[in-house]
Amino acid sequence: ANIVPMFAGLGLFKFTTVEVSSTMLNYAIYISAKEIINYIIEKYAHPYDSITACITASTGDVELFKMLHNRGMPMNDAMISYAASGGCLEMIKFLIEEVNQSLTADVMVNAAASGNLDTINFLLNIKQCPCDDRAQLAAVEYGHLAALTFLDENTRWRIRRETKVKMCTIAVRRGFVGIVKYLEAENQILKKGIIVDAGFSGNVKMIEHFYYHQDVLMDNWGQACVEAAKCGHVSALKFMVSHGFPINIGKCYRV
Repeated sequence: ANIVPMFAGLGLFKFTTVEVSSTMLNYAIYISAKEIINYIIEKYAHPYDSITACITASTGDVELFKMLHNRGMPMNDAMISYAASGGCLEMIKFLIEEVNQSLTADVMVNAAASGNLDTINFLLNIKQCPCDDRAQLAAVEYGHLAALTFLDENTRWRIRRETKVKMCTIAVRRGFVGIVKYLEAENQILKKGIIVDAGFSGNVKMIEHFYYHQDVLMDNWGQACVEAAKCGHVSALKFMVSHGFPINIGKCYRV
């Protein structure tokens, strides 16, 4: 999913005066340090860079955005995606109505990643924002079960097989038990060797879930133990060993 990075491009080396001022301003905006923001825009003639407007949009502070724009802050097409990533509904409305920002499928992806249902509903059902199955994938990546359910109930596209596999893998590896149960109920794909991803997660409830539902493909049990050990998941490893997971895993895992 094309989730926007909050501070893409910010470095710490060999800055010019303009770069220093824009970096300070961007961080001040991000933490809502109004006194520092005012100080920088008074001291420097043009303390903005290509992502200042995006970071400002991500805060949801419409009045701050207007003030900085009136003081010369340049705008760009990515602002609305940043606003969506923060679930900032009022900023999204402002950017659509006042700045004439256009909606793309990437905007919906970022809204799904935020998990903000009001924002998702506004974009999907009121503005008919373009959307595809990357939105569901983003909801899963960030553990937003309610957003995933809402998207499934309010969209009609066919989720691609590869997306289903990714959704399941991500949910298991990140320990999102509720999402895994939901995907199972919706007949999503549980790939071969899913227990290995459960071992990687270290989530005992996840491992326990698959252990007691052995209709799921349960090969590579030993590899699951290795993944738990590699990641330092002591409780998960103890659970698996105590429940008969093989510890002689030489034949099923290459170290």
